[in-house]
Amino acid sequence: MIAVGLVFFIVIRVHLGRWREPLFLLAAVLGEVRIFLGTTLIIDRCRPPIPHLDRAPPTSRFRS
Repeated sequence: MIAVGLVFFIVIRVHLGRWREPLFLLAAVLGEVRIFLGTTLIIDRCRPPIPHLDRAPPTSRFRS
């Protein structure tokens, strides 16, 4: 999501030639990531002990 947001940031900045819209997009993406990570740190769920199959952070798993 962050990589896609960065690409759109650059495209919007180059296409429109203004800073307002790209900065709004940047604030929205960073806000979404911050809210998601903050929520996963505050609200803890019990998860079964299973081996990790990849390097994805534990916040990206579906509920069991």
